[in-house]
Amino acid sequence: MGMTQTQKILAAHAGLAEVKAGQLINAKLNIVLGNDITTPVAINEFEKAGFNGVFDKEHIAIVLDHFVPNKDIKSATQSKQCREFANKYDILNFYDVGQMGIEHALLPEKGIVTAGDCVIGADSHTCTYGALGAFSTGVGSTDMAAGMATGMAWFKVPAAIKFVLNGKLPPKVSGKDLILHIIGMIGVDGALKFCKEQNIVPTRIVGDFDTLDPEILTWYQTHTQIEIRQFNPVKDATDTQIAIELAMELGSRKITLVGGTGTRLDHVLGNIQTLYLPFAKGIDCRIVDAHNRIHLVSGELHLKMAEQWGKYVSLIPFTTDVEGVDLIGFKYPLEKFNFTVLGIGSRGVSNEIAEEEAVIRIEKGIMILVESKD
Repeated sequence: MGMTQTQKILAAHAGLAEVKAGQLINAKLNIVLGNDITTPVAINEFEKAGFNGVFDKEHIAIVLDHFVPNKDIKSATQSKQCREFANKYDILNFYDVGQMGIEHALLPEKGIVTAGDCVIGADSHTCTYGALGAFSTGVGSTDMAAGMATGMAWFKVPAAIKFVLNGKLPPKVSGKDLILHIIGMIGVDGALKFCKEQNIVPTRIVGDFDTLDPEILTWYQTHTQIEIRQFNPVKDATDTQIAIELAMELGSRKITLVGGTGTRLDHVLGNIQTLYLPFAKGIDCRIVDAHNRIHLVSGELHLKMAEQWGKYVSLIPFTTDVEGVDLIGFKYPLEKFNFTVLGIGSRGVSNEIAEEEAVIRIEKGIMILVESKD
């Protein structure tokens, strides 16, 4: 298969005839984007590194769109820092109060991002510009700082899975519905197929492989020395639980389950229940997908606004009763509140962090913490 659109854009910006999945490259940037939350951090790193100029004042965009008009002194200070930086380096695409909008709608409307561009932004939704035929990705504020100074960024060329679709979409079914359904169908066995196609070498392979092409498993058995643990499909644990138990057996202290939310609600609930196995042993285990980060909490937990996964924070009882819950620094605070799965309803859903740091205190019991973004 030839290069994908993403690979073609990256090759052009790296000055290469072609690139391949997994290749590390340095690419020229068309746009470096930041907002009023991430840009101040980038400015601090920019100054700490000793940079004294930007690569191109026309190809940096700073949009104040998260906490404007400012809600407090901190957000006003962040906006002030962005404003002073833009003035100092004559940043042309600086959008202040009265000019700004949602950053990822504003840039296309202004013609700042177009097809074929290579864009980085210190915001996780920067990948939106793929809809315009650009390559765009979210990065950390440190990468934004380096991008503003050099106009370059390094990338690991991403792989891709090709899907051939036939027929027509039913009424009211969108492309998003389609891809979410496909993601749910791929599963663990599909991931192993993907690894083989892209020459990605996993460390260990576990599962029952009941939906995997037998030839793929045979290939790994005969052509590699990778440890393979195959289980009978008729068993008392899901493949996900088996993988988590293996990670614990190997001494992992932090486990991240990527994409464990799929389209089957029974597996989602089962995966959340499985989080208790590492939790009981003091191991940090989380389920992460594009919109959610899920883990179990008890005792005391501090959440920083600058590090939050998304706008919303929900707490749902995991044990039958959860007593003495304090929520400090949240939009909807609580004091010594008692949750129960028997009749409390949705009381803990869709809260928001309101201060620089929020605190969750639980006197007794365990809760499911879901950090979410739309």
